[in-house]
Amino acid sequence: KEGKEEEFAALTAKVAELQSELKIAKQSTEQIKEEKEGKEEKVAALTAKVAELQAELIINSQSMAQEKEGKEEEVAALAAKVAELHAELEIATQSTVQVAELQAELKIAKQSMVQEKEGKEEEVAALTAK
Repeated sequence: KEGKEEEFAALTAKVAELQSELKIAKQSTEQIKEEKEGKEEKVAALTAKVAELQAELIINSQSMAQEKEGKEEEVAALAAKVAELHAELEIATQSTVQVAELQAELKIAKQSMVQEKEGKEEEVAALTAK
């Protein structure tokens, strides 16, 4: 009978030990499950953040492209204005040259008229003296 009681006690102890190990295993399993869920939540959050950043990147790229187009249009408009001003400058330069030429011709004409007048006065004086 004592052998059976010892065997029963040993089996009871073994069952208690196995129950304890089972409890620990269940807790570990639950902890691993919670960690896994936590990691899945982190992965989902990071995936959402990556998607958000990609969307921002696309928006920024489009915005930069639009700004670049705007700058190119601005540069083209300024280049056209510069060309227009160059043309106006060329016309003004030609006009200045023409005015200078006309002034020179006018001076020559005045000198000729003065000389002719002096010649006529000499002629009149000569005729008057006769």
